[in-house]
Amino acid sequence: MRLKPTIFAALMFSALSTASAFADSFSFPSYFNPGQPASTFTLTAATSGEVTGFFVANGAGGEDVIRMYNATTGVYSPYILDNITTAPGDSASFGFANAGDQLVFQINNVSLDANSYYVVYQGGSPNPLMSTDPSQSMDGVVHAFAVSYPSGTLPGVGPFTYLGFEDLPASAADFDYDDVQIYVTNVTGAAAPEPATIALLGTGAAGLLEMLRRRKASV
Repeated sequence: MRLKPTIFAALMFSALSTASAFADSFSFPSYFNPGQPASTFTLTAATSGEVTGFFVANGAGGEDVIRMYNATTGVYSPYILDNITTAPGDSASFGFANAGDQLVFQINNVSLDANSYYVVYQGGSPNPLMSTDPSQSMDGVVHAFAVSYPSGTLPGVGPFTYLGFEDLPASAADFDYDDVQIYVTNVTGAAAPEPATIALLGTGAAGLLEMLRRRKASV
């Protein structure tokens, strides 16, 4: 929660490898209005297929895990991407979704147990549910800042959405939305970045591709 977001990205190069290459040429956004809850947004699956989460950074003081709820089918994924055991660039599957399915991402701060300060001294309930959908958050607040990017923003990667989570209930939150930072592929719907920003990011990615091409040619 107190750490500054680390800047990096996952780039998939199918011609070079079947695995994703995690690089520092992509700058994910920071929340523009710290201290105030984010606006409500709706996320959907872009196509029928897997929804994969990539761990970007951790700024939390406690232990957090993330899961996906498919509001269209009523299916929950397991909790994954534990911020204590997951490294930047690591990925895990949230499962399959059909095109157009409405998707909700939920954070569980497992540090808020029965012995935590929040429960003992602030009268909170252990392990409160907090969500990208305020109607599914125990405090009625949006617990993620989201920005969706179109296909091609990262070479070889389709539409994806960056999510920066707030892992404390409203009574204790600082609303900087940097506690757990991930991006999820095959998900769209949140406000898109400005075209100039996309162009700048594309330039950085193109430079990295050229560097890799030259390195391969010299081998």
